[in-house]
Amino acid sequence: MVKAKYLKGRSFLSVQGRKSDSWLWRAVLKHRDLIKLGACLSVGPNSCINAWEDPWVPFLDGFVPNPLNREVMEQIWLVRDFITPSGEWNSELLKRYFDNISTRERKLEERGSGL
Repeated sequence: MVKAKYLKGRSFLSVQGRKSDSWLWRAVLKHRDLIKLGACLSVGPNSCINAWEDPWVPFLDGFVPNPLNREVMEQIWLVRDFITPSGEWNSELLKRYFDNISTRERKLEERGSGL
């Protein structure tokens, strides 16, 4: 219900509140930064997780990976773009875009990051 009413295909971490939102939802959004400190998003082939800003890597401090360099951040935005049609991590892309994820790719699978 929350997803359909308030998110409408957008990420919880980036959605903007509206005046018509319930008091409870406004309170959740107000404390989003605190929630973000301990929350790690579950990755799936249809997820809208920002690869560079949203917390999605469970074994990293802060859950956000570091890009190999700044230029790669402009080429791919969503985590789902690193997933093959068969639902596996695309190892080549991980190595090309991230400084530390490719060496721990096996951990992503072992920890069940939604794949």
